[in-house]
Amino acid sequence: MNMQMLKRISLEVIVLLCIAAVVWLVFGRQPAPQSEGITVEATPAPVLINTPLIDLALTSPVKVYSGGAKTKQQLKLPATVVKDDSKQVISGTRIDAKDDHPKTVTTVIDADTGESTIYVTTEPLPWLAMDTRGGVGLYAGLKNGQQVARLQLRQDVLQIKNVHVGAIASIDQPISGAGQQDYFIGVGAEYRW
Repeated sequence: MNMQMLKRISLEVIVLLCIAAVVWLVFGRQPAPQSEGITVEATPAPVLINTPLIDLALTSPVKVYSGGAKTKQQLKLPATVVKDDSKQVISGTRIDAKDDHPKTVTTVIDADTGESTIYVTTEPLPWLAMDTRGGVGLYAGLKNGQQVARLQLRQDVLQIKNVHVGAIASIDQPISGAGQQDYFIGVGAEYRW
């Protein structure tokens, strides 16, 4: 078997592995715990899990947002909440996920005024955590002065603060001219900000 044949076979194996990985990412992975547009009841922050609830006597009525069902519908709350007039909106906020930091959202009610305030705390990144994010992309660009198309697959495995450890594979295919396919498979770490 000559060297050209070995290169071709290895390239074909890499292409098949990339295709298999894409199929697994699209069809085989479990869906994210919360999908876009679906509202679920939040679980208590870890610090509150073992903290008992107590009754609070209010000296003033609780302030709620007007609009009733219409407001609740605009907030995309579950239908059971929208239809229940005894459930009213006292607060709401939107968290833009601009970074990997976990966020804790806390609503505090003032017993004297009946007004509520939302606080968002950005928690520190974990020292060590599993990271199951990944991505697949198709790019066009220049490599050594030649137009190429690149298929790239990335899979994260581990997160250590801002450093993400994972694997990456890419195949570069010349678009024009006489060029040779090129590929890269490797593991490494990436600092993200």
